[in-house]
Amino acid sequence: MKKNKAGIIQSYVWIAICVAGFIINFITYYPGFMTPDSLSQFEQSITQQYESWHPPFMAFVWHLLDIFYKGPQVMLALQLLLLWCSCYVFAKSVENIFGKLFIMFAFFFMPFLQNYAGYVIKDSLMTLSWLLAIAILYKYSADKRRTFFFAFFSALLLLSGAWVRYNALTGLLPLCFVWSWVIFTDKKKIVKWIAAISLFLIIIGGNKLFIDKVIKPVKTYPELPIYMSDLTACFIQTHKNVYPELLYENPNFDTNYIRANYDPARIDNLIWCDKNLIVRNKATAEALKTAWIQTIIESPGSYIKNRYIQFLYFAHIKEKNESAYFVPWVLPNTYGFHVNENSKFYRGFTKYMRAQKNYFYFKPLFWILLNIALFALIPFIKDETGNIYFTGLITSSLLYLVPMFFLVTTDADFRYLYWGCIACTAALLISVHSFLKK
Repeated sequence: MKKNKAGIIQSYVWIAICVAGFIINFITYYPGFMTPDSLSQFEQSITQQYESWHPPFMAFVWHLLDIFYKGPQVMLALQLLLLWCSCYVFAKSVENIFGKLFIMFAFFFMPFLQNYAGYVIKDSLMTLSWLLAIAILYKYSADKRRTFFFAFFSALLLLSGAWVRYNALTGLLPLCFVWSWVIFTDKKKIVKWIAAISLFLIIIGGNKLFIDKVIKPVKTYPELPIYMSDLTACFIQTHKNVYPELLYENPNFDTNYIRANYDPARIDNLIWCDKNLIVRNKATAEALKTAWIQTIIESPGSYIKNRYIQFLYFAHIKEKNESAYFVPWVLPNTYGFHVNENSKFYRGFTKYMRAQKNYFYFKPLFWILLNIALFALIPFIKDETGNIYFTGLITSSLLYLVPMFFLVTTDADFRYLYWGCIACTAALLISVHSFLKK
């Protein structure tokens, strides 16, 4: 009885610590850091005129939260709720008091976790949704309890994370296998495989159905920067006219301007420039896609070379623009949203982060190499449950990153690595916990 009472008191203590973490974060990051992407999705949430340049599901969720308050504050609260619920659930999964304290400390001070927790953006929402899903699965693996609510809610978190990020589906598949192995732990492997693949297909199919039938966004063709990046690189390298004839019908299309202003580290200056070089519509997208495929077939070396150069900038092996390893600002806007630069919490956070600017864990290449290196540890994790989580997390991280080689058109945002940072860190912590349980 006394042991049970002590456990209840201890639970309240952990809840109080996590609530304190939520409040401190909310005050520090208020009203939620916003860039042009964030502001665009907020505007869509209040007008309900959704576009496909960014995943419209996030703007749709934001619209639902606007019922309570119109602003980034509600999305900030949602992200921090996911963060600190993850902290509490992970702490509850560990029996050792020092392990619990270490987890609490990590969530408060881990710089590559806190750096984007207050940034209202799809990458943060995806990462924190998946983090809570893994925390819930790990907790109930430890308890050996199986309930419909636990299975449904963890699957819902995996779904919501995948739906707010276009390229998240590759990273989702290993997590579906983790979910299946936990939910159907006593079933045969064939059942687990079928369940994992079924969940994956349901999420993919549901995403398309929900977006097409419910949200109905206006198509704005987010693939255009990829086409323009690869075509322009080939144009510069080979001096061939690789652009489709349709582009030349636009009087603003200027190859001399393109040649003079092309930047392999950031194609946005050609997509969003004042000259309106290309018209963003279906005809342009289809013409560019056809030209892009043809160019890859005819000049594969040029394509691979450009993708390799893009990767060097993405990994900051080549430096052109400073890595946005944290985003402590709100884009100037007409809504009156701005950070409180006089807040001691805000000043302390920015000082703490800037002091670590050159540390290895804010170097993209470190996480890419670590992710690959972690696969060597798989045979040494003998605990089956720990092995499932470890393998699932590092595979998810790697599969999430691999498409970046083919998709990235900018070097500026560390946020593309956010899930990789958290997944690899969680995998390492789970592996340590597995070794200590022996």
